[in-house]
Amino acid sequence: MIDETLRARLARHTQTVQTAPPTPLRADDALKYAAAVLRKRTNWALENIGISEERGSTEDYGDDVHGNALEAMYEVVEEIEELAARFPDPRHYADGRQIKTSKRIVGCFVAEHIWHPVAAEETPSNYGGRLPSLTDDSTSPARYEVSTDPATQTIHTRVVKSV
Repeated sequence: MIDETLRARLARHTQTVQTAPPTPLRADDALKYAAAVLRKRTNWALENIGISEERGSTEDYGDDVHGNALEAMYEVVEEIEELAARFPDPRHYADGRQIKTSKRIVGCFVAEHIWHPVAAEETPSNYGGRLPSLTDDSTSPARYEVSTDPATQTIHTRVVKSV
């Protein structure tokens, strides 16, 4: 089932594609964006693979279930990041905007947003979820909320504690 937020984003994207010609995009900005997105999504995937290994899959399939796959993923990420680093200022787009913004929610739990290289195509977003426990692998009763403001390139966070 497609999440309603994703469905709304897909609808906006479809409308934009159908009604407006594409905004010119600099190749260096596209590469910087691709490198940032690739790093973020690879880190997410590797965290989840690591979690599955901790839960016993290594006992079933050997000591290094995902070792070669992990190494290959890291190599691709590093190659793309090295290409992006050849351009001036790898942390900013050509127009001076940041590529990504991070903000601590609580403890070591951080919200990160990668800004689209074409500022006009960036829309505010809101999301949230349950906070992980800071003491074990469970979730805490608290929830977090995150909103992004493309105009100022800021992330706003809020922790809502359940009673």
